[in-house]
Amino acid sequence: MKYKISGKTLKCQHCGHEDFEQSKAQLNTSIMSMFDLDWLNKSSTIYICSICGKIEWFTNPIEGYIDKMEEETDCLSCGAKIPAGKDSCQKCGWTYNVSYEV
Repeated sequence: MKYKISGKTLKCQHCGHEDFEQSKAQLNTSIMSMFDLDWLNKSSTIYICSICGKIEWFTNPIEGYIDKMEEETDCLSCGAKIPAGKDSCQKCGWTYNVSYEV
């Protein structure tokens, strides 16, 4: 899925790709871990590049400034158009959908 954050298209700093999976990650600190209070730490919104796996972190994204970009894309395998909101090619079956554990 493509995202805009604060009006700018999110683009991978490593490979330049614009398709990401959104998730959350805990921001653990050594003090809270020492007292077994990790659940009190803040969390962060992360975006994982679906091509190279680089993670982009945003600690306080402002609600309303994160938009899913609903537009069609070109299949990286055969070049056919992939409709907005879909993560696989209807022609060849190639998929952006990659599972990551964080």
